[in-house]
Amino acid sequence: MSHVSATVPMLPGSDRAAITEGAKLGYFQSGGGYPVQVRPEHVEALKALGWADCNSAPAVTSRPNPALAAPNFRRLILPQLKVRMLPPPGGPFRTMNVEGRFYEVPEGQRFLDVPVEDERPLAFNGWFSLGPVGPTEVRPANPLRGYMFTDLTVGLVLIFDGQAWVDFLTGESF
Repeated sequence: MSHVSATVPMLPGSDRAAITEGAKLGYFQSGGGYPVQVRPEHVEALKALGWADCNSAPAVTSRPNPALAAPNFRRLILPQLKVRMLPPPGGPFRTMNVEGRFYEVPEGQRFLDVPVEDERPLAFNGWFSLGPVGPTEVRPANPLRGYMFTDLTVGLVLIFDGQAWVDFLTGESF
């Protein structure tokens, strides 16, 4: 019985020389940034070419970022553009699960605001898109004429008339 040595996961280097030299050793970039299993005797040679060892801790920079070291540092969650969706009037697709996100319209509510990436899967299953929705800060700065946007900050449906955002019902500029 032959003994097989353990492999080490490594990410290929991004420059052409790193990829070419890795290929000479029999390692090929799989695409998509996935690790390649490398025999231990080749790890140091590939590290020298810019490949990253997935088992080792990332290198610490000599100058820490002072903003990250601040005691009151908090992650900011940026406002997100969403899409307002109207569910089908009935049937099995009124309740949906899209990549782990569960959608069901509560009793008394007619629509849901969902992430943009879930618009198409829901639409393919009978949901109707009422258009983009979000706070004023995610409203497009210079959209095409006729673009409609539900602005949650002002609580209105706005349309871009080619010059400015106007209230859908009154024509007042925003």
